[in-house]
Amino acid sequence: MDYLRSLLVTLRTLLVASAASGALSSSGQTQETDPEAQLWAEALEEGTPDAFQNYLDTYPFGPHAQEAFEAMIVTALGSRSIEDIEPADGGPRVDVTPLGDLY
Repeated sequence: MDYLRSLLVTLRTLLVASAASGALSSSGQTQETDPEAQLWAEALEEGTPDAFQNYLDTYPFGPHAQEAFEAMIVTALGSRSIEDIEPADGGPRVDVTPLGDLY
């Protein structure tokens, strides 16, 4: 879980830095940005489950849809791990132990 969180922070930092450096054209004027990329950068900057959900609502099949879904789950879980979550209906717990290499 810590690995995912640090990976998300690193990706967020790289995206914000690249968006900031690419926001100015060579003449120093701002250039128009892709609305999808801008919404993704805003979601990363805000870093809340609602921001990632907003991205998914707007671009459900966008290039960052899977990342947004994963980030939404990671931020919603906070410090908890998936193993700590009880089934909503009180049903049996599912073993989430990785199976390892299947090949």
